[in-house]
Amino acid sequence: PKTPKPQNPKTPKPHYLKCWIRMKKDRGEYLGKEEDNYGDADLPVAIAPRTDEIILLQMDGHLTIEEFDKALDLAIKGCHIISKLQRKALLDRYQSLIEGGDIE
Repeated sequence: PKTPKPQNPKTPKPHYLKCWIRMKKDRGEYLGKEEDNYGDADLPVAIAPRTDEIILLQMDGHLTIEEFDKALDLAIKGCHIISKLQRKALLDRYQSLIEGGDIE
């Protein structure tokens, strides 16, 4: 067996995001745990936002092919929205610390 190649320390490690989408009467909604138990079907998805690689895909309930395609598209878009918000929050936080002299 081949041994895995060591990762370049300068290469940033990928981060993953997980989103759920619940389909209810042909309408997609983002949900948290409370809403997970109500609805026609839900589709948890985890992606690597930089590559759109799907890391996790699970479906609970029944969806048509069209509903599945729509739910997957919405979940991936939701993950990208969350990724941008997380990135902005982290950059804002650490930029203010650097400017304030708290981090060298």
